[in-house]
Amino acid sequence: MLREIANDPNEFLAQHGGGSLDFTEEKDLQKLQKLYDSLQMRILATLEALAQLRTTSNYELYQLSCMNADFLDEIAAQQIEDIQQEIAILEFEAQQLAEEIEGLQGSPVAF
Repeated sequence: MLREIANDPNEFLAQHGGGSLDFTEEKDLQKLQKLYDSLQMRILATLEALAQLRTTSNYELYQLSCMNADFLDEIAAQQIEDIQQEIAILEFEAQQLAEEIEGLQGSPVAF
């Protein structure tokens, strides 16, 4: 945005409803004040959004992955291993329940 202002201040003002600059009239000083105030608000909003972004877990993951290029792969591999272990435990429990049901019913349970 600052480049846009520096390259063509009159165009920037026109895009934001400010007209053009002449500096010989009080109106132009008021336009500059209005532009300044508008820029200040946009800068503050951007800084607040950036601060909020930095509090998210996604930003934390980004930071960690910047420090260690293999970080996300390592986390994914660990999660895959954890899920596979959980699947094995659940399959074992399901088999035990099937055997218990079979014992109660006296007939095999399809599993």
